[in-house]
Amino acid sequence: MKPTPRFNTACACALALTVTACGATYDQHGYAPPDPQLDQVRVGVDRWVDVERKIGRPIDAGLSGEDNWYYLATTVERFAYREPRVVERRLITVAFNTAGIVEEVTVEGIEASKDVPLALQTTETYGQRIGFFQQLFGNLLNIQVGE
Repeated sequence: MKPTPRFNTACACALALTVTACGATYDQHGYAPPDPQLDQVRVGVDRWVDVERKIGRPIDAGLSGEDNWYYLATTVERFAYREPRVVERRLITVAFNTAGIVEEVTVEGIEASKDVPLALQTTETYGQRIGFFQQLFGNLLNIQVGE
């Protein structure tokens, strides 16, 4: 028995779906200006006039009194049943002096990043633990008449 063109098309579609389902997907998070845009920011230029206009506002500004702007972009690779993996990270730091003039521009990649382990501890809550049905029906007969 000879396969029909319809059967061949169905098999080709099934094979294509199977192969594409195993392919990686990439998620982009954050923003870091590309090199041509970043090259316009030089030491000695003004924060508001030059930096903000040329590369935009940062995702985060300095903490605890630091006068830095940070731009961070991350690319995460995902496969069907595997743990997501960070394949690219770009951190740009623009440091300013007290007058708002650029003192330094640094670019760091994934090799400079560190993994931060999450603390999986929970905070103890005091009080009565109630079950699902107690919570669901708890106020059903708890009717209070105003005085």
